[in-house]
Amino acid sequence: MSILDAVLAAFLCCSVYTDLRWRRIPNALVAAFMGAGFILRLAGGGPAGLLEGCLGLVIGALLLLIPFWAGGVGAGDVKMLAMIGLYKGAHFATWTFLAGALAGGVLAALFLLGRRHLVSSLRCVGRHLWLAWALGKLSLALVPPPGGEDLPAVPYALAIFCGATVVFILEVSGHALPALHW
Repeated sequence: MSILDAVLAAFLCCSVYTDLRWRRIPNALVAAFMGAGFILRLAGGGPAGLLEGCLGLVIGALLLLIPFWAGGVGAGDVKMLAMIGLYKGAHFATWTFLAGALAGGVLAALFLLGRRHLVSSLRCVGRHLWLAWALGKLSLALVPPPGGEDLPAVPYALAIFCGATVVFILEVSGHALPALHW
């Protein structure tokens, strides 16, 4: 494990803790680890390493920008994926985004199952999709929770952490993740 990996792991653990505890990832935490990331990238790879990190930071942030605008994730989640891009690059951030989306789906299903809302939520989503198909258009409107009550959201930092962990394990074990072409 490189120093970049160790510092990123510390940031991810702190982010998950603060998101679970207080439902936010403090800007001071992000700023401190971002500064460390820039320094480590420059020290380890020179200007080319810093440029690669900056590209990863931008790609990481862009991947969650639309979900953020739609209200699906918080600003801390966007900054968290951007930091993953800074430390590990755009390719790693993109795969983390994909693996994190899968992890988020599993976590949300487990959360709904624990609250005994999974079946009613799936029915509601099914009705919404059927209506969208029947009308010939897909709406971006959020599906209301069953019974009309507001359900607390699942902290997405945990899903991002799970996604990054899976991608890291695959990387360390020698499994090359396919290149993604934009």
